[in-house]
Amino acid sequence: MNSITPISSLASTVHELLFENLDEALKLRQIESEDVENIGTALDVIRGRSEGLLSFVETYRNLTRIPRPNFRYFKVRELFDRTHQLMKPKMERDGIECIARIFPEDLMITADPDLIDQVMINLLLNAMHATRNVAHPEIVVTASMNANHRVTINFSDNGEGIKPDILDKIFMPFFTSKKEGSGIGLSLSRQIMHLHKGSITAKSIPGQG
Repeated sequence: MNSITPISSLASTVHELLFENLDEALKLRQIESEDVENIGTALDVIRGRSEGLLSFVETYRNLTRIPRPNFRYFKVRELFDRTHQLMKPKMERDGIECIARIFPEDLMITADPDLIDQVMINLLLNAMHATRNVAHPEIVVTASMNANHRVTINFSDNGEGIKPDILDKIFMPFFTSKKEGSGIGLSLSRQIMHLHKGSITAKSIPGQG
């Protein structure tokens, strides 16, 4: 990462110097306007690629730097309340109704609350993105104890759903179907669940959520 940063910085500096002295250089015919355009384009490409590499490196570091879970015994309701409070402003702005159902209401879980918070946030963000074009967007989060006496948390939405060929890839590192996505959220979530001896899966019906 340290070797990439100077390249991006140098490209920006050269770009600034080039255009600061452009008028004088053109007057003295020290440089042709076409050459200036070509150099400017090349510098923009160098800067863009270096910034892209920096972003990739930082994303990769985040993916491989998950801390060891600090397990605690607490109410599942705490998870719901924290993540809902965090995402509430955006959900209200987008007109999304988020419903939480916990059975029983005092359901307890042993987990790292900070890491599971991250998983919950990632899943909520994906659900919110999926419902962005729905007239009455709704997300339902349900928690209960399964037959193996393990806590199961289910996220469902009435969004656009995921195509089968994409569904098979959503947990792969750096895979994303979003223009602004990094492809790290669901992969990170799966790693966190593995650290908890748990799992994360996805089901979808295109057009239904």
